[in-house]
Amino acid sequence: KFDREKINAITIKNAEGTIELRQKENDVWMIENPIKDRADTMIVNGLFTTAEFLKAEEVLGADKPVEKDQLKEFGLANSETKVSFAGNDKPVELLFGKDTAVEGKLYVKLADDKRVFVIANELKNQISKKVDQFRDRRLSELTTAQINKAVIKTAAGDIELAKKNDHWSLTKPFQARGDDAKIGDLLSQV
Repeated sequence: KFDREKINAITIKNAEGTIELRQKENDVWMIENPIKDRADTMIVNGLFTTAEFLKAEEVLGADKPVEKDQLKEFGLANSETKVSFAGNDKPVELLFGKDTAVEGKLYVKLADDKRVFVIANELKNQISKKVDQFRDRRLSELTTAQINKAVIKTAAGDIELAKKNDHWSLTKPFQARGDDAKIGDLLSQV
């Protein structure tokens, strides 16, 4: 259990390597390693949501600790896939093991827990991506709500748009009322 509001770092180790994500000011998530770039907020939020709603289908070792041989059998002795959520509280690190005999389920263990859990493989699928899939693809951090003026340069000349009282108008090459929906669509694509 953890509070996403207190987490400011996520470290993922998978077959592709190690990916480090850090939260900066204004709740912006950045990829710090192996490249430096903005992280896709939707993907980070998806990680949090999936982790918060993890449910154990089965708990192994509740009565007596799981033996080292069993950990090896479950693929948890030297796990190659891990995710760690760190922040103000104690870090939460999950070690992912092999798939179970039941399709879509796998073994997982908290780093500081002796028990082994059987969970759905959704979180492992999310963290098994290449670093490029964690990148924010937007050219700018601007949202359409923040834009109140735009200039479109074409071979035929410039088109200037201005927003007043939540309505768009053309100011150049001539003054006219703008189509709010079409201009909004154009700016959201940019």
